[in-house]
Amino acid sequence: MGAAGVAGGVELAVARDRLGLSQSDLTRVLGVGARSVRRWEMGEDLVPAGVWETLDALRAEHDETVRELSAAVRVVDGAAVLEVPLHGGDPAVFRPRAWFVGAVRRLLDGSGPEDVDPAVLDGVALRWGLPEGTSAAALPG
Repeated sequence: MGAAGVAGGVELAVARDRLGLSQSDLTRVLGVGARSVRRWEMGEDLVPAGVWETLDALRAEHDETVRELSAAVRVVDGAAVLEVPLHGGDPAVFRPRAWFVGAVRRLLDGSGPEDVDPAVLDGVALRWGLPEGTSAAALPG
């Protein structure tokens, strides 16, 4: 998947951004140091094959998040609404708010999975929602 050197670094930065992850988020997901991610993205070090495999898995998971959001549109008081999670529901799996913002962006711009119609959000009000059983006080940050 990834190319060596600068091209691999640019591809990594684009993939990370598309998933809605900061460099700090990616270090947390990969379990590596911030310096490693910075050096990979700058093309100073080769991106290890295992990182590309993890990114492929994250892309598939992000596609599933896009599908779940597209299916979660509901009618509230006569208006179509999509509650966008503030944070992933499973505390063992870190997914920042930006992960969900990225998924909504992909819904809006049509860059989501081919089986998702971006028109699903036409005229839909977006609002933040908490995963069921979660209070705002329990969220990180």
